[in-house]
Amino acid sequence: MLNIGNHEPDLDNDLAVVVEKARAAGLTIVSNIVDTRTGAPFTEAAATLDLAGLPVSLVAIATPAAGTYPKATRELMAIPDPVEWATGNLAANLAEGALHVVLSHAGVVADRGILPLLKDGSLLIGGHDHLILEHAEGNTRYLHTGSWSSLFTVVDVAADKALSLRQVQVALDGAADEELATLIAATKKQHLTAEELAVVGTSPDAQTLGQSARFAAASLAAAGAGDVGFIGHTTFGTGLPKGDVTKFVFDSVVRFDGKLMKTEVDRATLDAILARCNQDGDIPLAARTGDFLYASPVELTDKPTYTLVCNDWSATNQKSYFGREDLAFTEIPDLKVKATVLKALN
Repeated sequence: MLNIGNHEPDLDNDLAVVVEKARAAGLTIVSNIVDTRTGAPFTEAAATLDLAGLPVSLVAIATPAAGTYPKATRELMAIPDPVEWATGNLAANLAEGALHVVLSHAGVVADRGILPLLKDGSLLIGGHDHLILEHAEGNTRYLHTGSWSSLFTVVDVAADKALSLRQVQVALDGAADEELATLIAATKKQHLTAEELAVVGTSPDAQTLGQSARFAAASLAAAGAGDVGFIGHTTFGTGLPKGDVTKFVFDSVVRFDGKLMKTEVDRATLDAILARCNQDGDIPLAARTGDFLYASPVELTDKPTYTLVCNDWSATNQKSYFGREDLAFTEIPDLKVKATVLKALN
């Protein structure tokens, strides 16, 4: 079962081609994205499954954040507001008597508006925000499973349809399926260049995504002579492995490059910003902001002002990341995100 998110167009800019290829591979593909060329959805928004005699009714919801889709794809699609679409369409698309499952790639902010629309005992599977979370609301369960297949969540369904969740971490150094390992090795050999396979650094320990992101934030602060470093959450795909790090692996950790920016703030402003950072922990659903920053260091001595250093994407989109629009950023010359993190890694 595949719900179209903002990265499926990386397979092909035309989602109609993605749908065709997914079906040819035996996948059931669902989406509420509309093809602007035809005025019709690219595929059905709902599907039903039989899970060992248990009927499962699924509905898909996409993120409307057009800027996160490839530019060539944007003009080909129209995406409805997630909560408005859910309000008008969930009841008609979720079958009575079945286990209701909503596959949402709309992000946690939109999902908060979708949760109250669900029948008690439903399952809402979220995405887009690179979060790991589990939330219970009555008998309904809401979850995000992170990014880069670092873990997966097993949903156990009892005879009375009660749902329970189990997280399973994927060990990078664990035993691999022989057939899959052979396929991965062949694919890498076919597609990766010598530059991508070159070792660019060494990590003394395996790190979670959050640990790697805070390491990167701290490296930005040090390079830019700042007190605190900040970097947007979706810059990161996964955490650093232990040992040699190839360029290919590094690019899966720090996915995007960019300039370094800085600004000055007082302590009250800094505290307000830090209160919404590092949302990879056990944060109440009501406090989650969707987009957020990783920040490091956060233990600071008192002083009149503080220098903040961040990547340019976060500075440009400061309303989403810093929660405010009054920060005056200036560029730090000759410093880029990836080179700065790599230097710290070495």
